[in-house]
Amino acid sequence: MNDKKYNIVFSSSKNDLRISCEVLEINKIFENIFSYETITNINRYFLMYESIIDIMNELYNLIKDNKIDISKDDSNLMIIFKLPNQKFKEANFSLKNKIQMINEEIIILKQKIDEKQLEIDDLKKRLLNLENYKKEIMGENQANNKLDNQIIIKDSKIFSNINQIQLIEKAFFKNDKLKNKKISFNLIYQATRDGDSISDFYNKCNGISHVLLILMTDKALIFGGYTDLAFNSQTEGETIYKDNNAFVFSMDKQKIYPVKKDEVALRCCYCCFPQFYQNTIYLYKDFLQNNKSVTCTAKKANYIGFNSDYELNGGTEYFKVSELEVFQITFTQ
Repeated sequence: MNDKKYNIVFSSSKNDLRISCEVLEINKIFENIFSYETITNINRYFLMYESIIDIMNELYNLIKDNKIDISKDDSNLMIIFKLPNQKFKEANFSLKNKIQMINEEIIILKQKIDEKQLEIDDLKKRLLNLENYKKEIMGENQANNKLDNQIIIKDSKIFSNINQIQLIEKAFFKNDKLKNKKISFNLIYQATRDGDSISDFYNKCNGISHVLLILMTDKALIFGGYTDLAFNSQTEGETIYKDNNAFVFSMDKQKIYPVKKDEVALRCCYCCFPQFYQNTIYLYKDFLQNNKSVTCTAKKANYIGFNSDYELNGGTEYFKVSELEVFQITFTQ
């Protein structure tokens, strides 16, 4: 091929397609306009080539299929597209017209840029509003957490945020009699402070009703249970109790497991801690010093909602307690 440079431009209107070829060295443009009816059978409108080899291969195939002719005189290389009854003619484009066309295109592009900039400015404003709103909510939430932790769960080493309190409240408020009541948590027993023997436990908790037991394992899992009944020590034997308001809970799963209706909720024995039946939560003696406390399988539990065995303890039967607390719950107007 010679050293001339060519610009091929495809443009379209509602009814036709314009093909222009500009020969840069001689500053001439050749063009023709084809109706869409004429080019109905043409299925290739635009091709991109990665190398001169690709272009040559494409031209070779077009020539072989008799779709184009290529001819050369002393100064020009001519590519003639074989379309029915169509010929290219020299377009009458002056330099002034070309500059005008370019300016018009520049104006259109600037308008599009301005439109996009307005959209971007609007999105930035919305993003800023959302970020400010997020900071406002987080600030209020932190203030509420701090206030509730100070007032409601004073001295607790386990309760640490308002979401934990709200989970317990959610369980209570399912009882219509407790709706719109204010709930207070009074810490009556803390294992690391008061001791982890059975006698230590009952010295603080014996005979006190409406009690919430919450514990943290050495794996930082938090769960526990509630009953309206009192944790009563036994001089001998054991006693089992029904309590339709009892439930156990998992802070990690943010889930409440209510007792099965009219089933045993609690077992008290002279030789062990109170047990949420059946071994749903079972504390072994001196529980801070060993990993012999247990949870039970989903089938064995007398509480509803377990999807897997040992769910409270993350799928493991045995656990070691790092802290255990008992609260007396009071309800006021």
